[in-house]
Amino acid sequence: MTSRERMLKTLKHEPVDRAPVAAYIDGLYAEHVNQSFDFDRMRAAFKLQSELGFDVLLRDVRVPRSSAPSENWRVERERTPIPGGNDDFTTIHTPKRTLTQKYRSHERKPGQLPSYATTEPIVKDSADFDAYIEFEPESRVDTLAGIDEARALVGESGLIMTDIGGEFNSAVGLRGVENLLLDALTDPSFYHAQLAFQVGKSKRFIDELSKNPTDLVRHYDNEANGMIIDDRFYRKFVLPYVQEVVMYAEQKGLRVLLHNCGTMGKLLDCYPETGATAIESFTPPPSGDADALRALRVLHRKMVRIGGIDQIHLLKLKDKTVIRAEVTKMVMGLKGDCGYIACHADQLDRDVPLENILLYRDTALMCAQYTR
Repeated sequence: MTSRERMLKTLKHEPVDRAPVAAYIDGLYAEHVNQSFDFDRMRAAFKLQSELGFDVLLRDVRVPRSSAPSENWRVERERTPIPGGNDDFTTIHTPKRTLTQKYRSHERKPGQLPSYATTEPIVKDSADFDAYIEFEPESRVDTLAGIDEARALVGESGLIMTDIGGEFNSAVGLRGVENLLLDALTDPSFYHAQLAFQVGKSKRFIDELSKNPTDLVRHYDNEANGMIIDDRFYRKFVLPYVQEVVMYAEQKGLRVLLHNCGTMGKLLDCYPETGATAIESFTPPPSGDADALRALRVLHRKMVRIGGIDQIHLLKLKDKTVIRAEVTKMVMGLKGDCGYIACHADQLDRDVPLENILLYRDTALMCAQYTR
C-alpha cells in the first residue's frame, strides 16, 4: 500500500494497514535543517518529509493570487523596526475613507517562529467596512500550475493541500477579535454583514480551486477557539458560515480540513455539524486541551482526526522517555480502527531537534499498526 493509497483510504474511514504518520514540516524548517536558504520551499518541504520516511502531507502548495491596481484603492506601506521585530503601517486611500492598519511581528527568541498580531484594525467602524467592501479590488488566482507541480512532485508519496482561509478568521483580521466579538453581541447586523462578505470571497476562491483541486483544502477555524467562545456562541455566530462554505466546497469536489491549533475541547461536539471531511490539530495541554479518548468518541467515523502531538512542549522541550510515552498515549488514543493521521499539531520552530522528530516518527509508526 502506497502512502497516497493509505491516506486516501483514511480520509474515507476505510481499513488500512496502519494509520498514516505525517509531519508538519514546511519549507522554513527544511531550510533550517539543510542550512540552505536559496531553494524552492515547496520542494524542500517534500524532500525532507520524504527522506525522513513520513507519509507526505505537503502544505506548501502555491496558489498565487493578485488584484488589479485601482485608483480607488491606493496603498501606502511603511515599516518601523522595533527590538526583535517590526511595526508595519498600512494606509489605504479610497474615495470615501482613508483606512489605516498597524501590524506587529516579533521574534520571541532565535530559533522560534515569530509572533504577530494586528494592533490597529483596518475596519474601525461600519463606515470603514462599507468603504472597504465597495472599493477593495477583487483578488483572482494567477495560476493553478503550482498544484500540478505539487501533484507531480508528491506522486504516490502522499497528499497535497492548500488553504481557503476562514470567514471568522478573515473578519478578525479586518476588525480585531475583541471588536468582532462585541459586534456579534451588540450589533448583530454589522457582524453578519462582515461574515457574509467573507463567505462570498471564500466561494469565489473555491470556484477557481475546483478547476484543479488539491487532495485537501484547509479552512482556518482557530480564531473561533475555546479560549474566547463557548459552544453556544460557535453554533449561533460561527457555525452557519462554516457550514455554508464547507458544503459549497465539498459539493465542488474539495475535501475540507478544519484547522484549530489551540483550544477545541468545548467545541468538539460542534465540529461534526460543519460537514468537513477532517479536523486538526488536537493540541494537548498546556498549549491546547485535546483529550484523545473524548475526541475519538465524538468524532469516530464522522471526521478524520489529524494531529495530537505537541511540537513545542513535547518535541522541543521534553526528554526522550517523555516523548515516547506521550506520543504513544496520543496515537493509541486517537487512532481508533480508522480515520486518523498522526502528526504534530503545528509548524516546527527551527530549534526543534531533528532527533526528536525521528523519535516521534519511530514511536508513532509502532503505535499506528492496525490488527485486522
